Amino acid sequence: MSTPLATVDELRTFMGGTVTFEDDTAELYLRLASGEVRAATGQTYDAVIDDTAVISGDGTRTLLLPEVPVTAVTALVDLTGPLEAPVPATTWEWSEHGIIRRIDTGRWARRYRAYRVTYDHGYGVIPDVVTGVVLRMAARVIDNPEGIKQEGTGRWSMTRAGESAGIGLLPADWLALEGYTADLPTRRRAVG
Repeated sequence: MSTPLATVDELRTFMGGTVTFEDDTAELYLRLASGEVRAATGQTYDAVIDDTAVISGDGTRTLLLPEVPVTAVTALVDLTGPLEAPVPATTWEWSEHGIIRRIDTGRWARRYRAYRVTYDHGYGVIPDVVTGVVLRMAARVIDNPEGIKQEGTGRWSMTRAGESAGIGLLPADWLALEGYTADLPTRRRAVG
């Protein structure tokens, strides 16, 4: 189970201290909201040391790592031959955007599961934007657990909010998280 991207105390402060809720309930909502953000963006956000990823080559001069920001690349191994072979560090460079680029005249093999990379990624401190999205998601459920958008009296009327019912990302949340994903088009532009 992953650590939530926000704390109960942050949620209490975010909600102005005027709403009462059980800590266990708040912890659950924060965990669920954090899981939604992680699943939607494909990122863990927490700092991870010596993570290993097996990635595919596409015949170009760049490889893309699944998690960003990258803080170190410690090993790159070619898996395309009969024996695993380290790729000399003098033939490639990496960026915080999760891009490994050839700096010699070579290209990466056009093969699935062609390279194993050991690298560090994530944030020492979760970005405020990410924490803010998680807090907004959890607060929406605490404020309105049934997702009611409209109520009425006399000839009773009730409308559910649809996408805002329960834990889920709203369009504004997606926009806020845009800079904190391993978004392929953004990284392709960074290649230059």
